[in-house]
Amino acid sequence: MTGISDAISALANLLMAGAAIAGAFAAWVGLGSWKREKRWQRDVELGEDLLVLMFQRRDAVANIRVSVYSYDPITTDEEGREFTNRSEGEFQGLLKYYQEKVDRLEVLRSEIYGKRLRASVVWGEKINELLHKLFEQEQQLIVNIQRYLRTSNPRLPDPQRDAAAHRVDYDILFDDEEELDEFKQEYDRRFEPIENLLRSKLKA
Repeated sequence: MTGISDAISALANLLMAGAAIAGAFAAWVGLGSWKREKRWQRDVELGEDLLVLMFQRRDAVANIRVSVYSYDPITTDEEGREFTNRSEGEFQGLLKYYQEKVDRLEVLRSEIYGKRLRASVVWGEKINELLHKLFEQEQQLIVNIQRYLRTSNPRLPDPQRDAAAHRVDYDILFDDEEELDEFKQEYDRRFEPIENLLRSKLKA
């Protein structure tokens, strides 16, 4: 009887050990699945946030480049004194028009910056490389806005205004729906791999 009891006891211990191992394995598998699920949720959330911001950024660039625009001249300075020179009011209105549009782009860049850093940590530097190329082209637009504003600034001497006018690239500054818009084509070419990378993070 003792031998049978020992055998039963050994079998029970073996079964208990097996159950513990199976339980540990199941817990390990479950933990791995949970980690993968959390990582996927993180990628989806970050990818969606960045993708929406990038679409808004692209729209902001397009909004800056509209070739048909209007603005209201500003009649008084910051201290409430009326401009005696109409050209000054016209220039201040134009300056405000572009400043608001560029500010919108800068706000989006700032919102993207933190998420861009997080994305580079979890996904690698590819996202930074692609965004840098896009930023370079956007800077071309900003530079041409600055030159264009100098051509309209009545406070500058005519030679300086003329020099600025000769340096403005109007194909960059304004969109063109009738002819080939090379700036937009190049922007879309640089934008596409960013969109593809972010969309790839949304897939299960």
